[in-house]
Amino acid sequence: MVNFVELRDAKFDGWRDFAAAWSKATTRLHDLETSFRAGVNDVVEQAGWKGISAQTADKDLERVVRQIAISAMQAQSIGSAADQAAAEMPVIQNALLTVVREAEAAGIKVSESGGGYVLDTAAPRGAEGGGAAPGDPARMQSLLDEFKRRLDTIIRQACEVDDKLAGVLAGLNPSDVAATALNSWENAQEDARRVAALHGVNGLPKDMDPAGSAAWWGGLTEEQRRLYLSSYPHEIGSMDGIPAADRDKANRRALDARLADLSGRPLSDGEFREIKNLQAIESALTKNGTCAADDSGILLLKFGNKFLDGQVVMSIGNPDLARHTAILVPGTNTDVAGGLEGQMKRLDKIQDASDRLTPQAGDVASVFWLDYDAPEASFGGIDKPWESKVSSVVGWDRSQEGAPRLDTFVGGLRAQSTDHHISVVAHSYGSSLLGDAGRKGDGIAVDDMIVVGSPGTHTDSADDLHIDPRHFWAEVADNDGIPGLGAASHAGWQAEHGKTLPHDKDFGGNRLVASPGDHSSYWSMNGDQPESSLENQARVIMGLYDDPNPARRPELEHGRLPTASKP
Repeated sequence: MVNFVELRDAKFDGWRDFAAAWSKATTRLHDLETSFRAGVNDVVEQAGWKGISAQTADKDLERVVRQIAISAMQAQSIGSAADQAAAEMPVIQNALLTVVREAEAAGIKVSESGGGYVLDTAAPRGAEGGGAAPGDPARMQSLLDEFKRRLDTIIRQACEVDDKLAGVLAGLNPSDVAATALNSWENAQEDARRVAALHGVNGLPKDMDPAGSAAWWGGLTEEQRRLYLSSYPHEIGSMDGIPAADRDKANRRALDARLADLSGRPLSDGEFREIKNLQAIESALTKNGTCAADDSGILLLKFGNKFLDGQVVMSIGNPDLARHTAILVPGTNTDVAGGLEGQMKRLDKIQDASDRLTPQAGDVASVFWLDYDAPEASFGGIDKPWESKVSSVVGWDRSQEGAPRLDTFVGGLRAQSTDHHISVVAHSYGSSLLGDAGRKGDGIAVDDMIVVGSPGTHTDSADDLHIDPRHFWAEVADNDGIPGLGAASHAGWQAEHGKTLPHDKDFGGNRLVASPGDHSSYWSMNGDQPESSLENQARVIMGLYDDPNPARRPELEHGRLPTASKP
């Protein structure tokens, strides 16, 4: 509670310094969290230390990181609340002093009384008008009432600001830092949301497209962005159009919080699947290290549990900064818990093969995009065909459900930079999803489509994909039987030629030279050199269509090379 005397005599000069000190502490704690992950946790993980002692140490190290993270959240809550009070209280104090001066000018004295104030007419009237005549008691009472109302309103405003700050500080619990359990994260996030509300950060805008999200985020102050990252980490991390580095920060915090939620308590079957997925994501982040906004490490751009097999979008390198971005869309039987490690190895190969084609390192970013429910398939073999399970892989439901999210994700990349070269590398059923994204509306805003081992794109012509056919590329290995098996469900149909697959000449796109192999051989290496399938993907990803050296251009079975410029 703030009274008249306290507000009148308060010295607010040091409040800004107090808030700045907490802000600096927050930055140092966040930096410490990042450096501890990269310099301690990740190094221990990469060293290959195994066994019971290693597991114990790993849990202890992770607990320390989470203690640092919760400390940073609490420090930010204190600093932000103090900063807001430092901005509001001097304004309220000035309003109080102004009313006091106006009252005295009107012939009314404002005197302190036990911390409060009293009004009387003992003071001489000011020379300026506005006062009451000596013989006009009704007018004088009216003035007294008006000035009392104004002073009481101002003091009440000061009390509200003080109560908000006190509420934030009272809600902080030092024991949360030591506990690192679910309620600790919930407490810290609730504190952050209370502070955010003081700054007008209260909930998220709805129904924004990626361009709208980018504009909204860009219009916030730095303090507001920090508050959103602390208060709504999972929501911000999942929002297409937000800068990749900010999404990564938000998602790492949300991942920590969700892992804390699922740890140390009985789990349902769904939660058990979820924690296995999240642990796989955490492992992938650990192996590749934390990533600053300008380096070539891993960025976590999205994760979720909408599907039992998990959701994750991860990038090697920052797609907002790279000149070329490749998006790998996987196919059938891809899940997070069992498949992320292998998919990230493929992504590493795409990244390395592409980056080696330019003299400047960091010109490319590679994204693994699993934001759809990849279908499941199992085959009983010739002797037990009745044990085959292929219902989801022969249908279009999964691809059509996921295609809008791929389109929106690409739109988010475009919202950050319109002149970057973006390619999609879609494998197996992932190519059917890419086809659905390209066929609908005005298509998907990519420069090149690369489909490998494709059973079809739900159309019979590259012209239907809203892209210049010279920028559509297909690869099929000589021993890959999946395109033929899947053609009945996913290939297009031409009256003259029947079923038409993307690598067929009649489809109208380019067919790249592929290495000998099967459905999983499109990212094979020959020693330290990429084989033809991977090399040709990389040449498309880097846009080497009219390189002065013909040997560096994509190698075609048939088709026409485009120019380097967009059609």
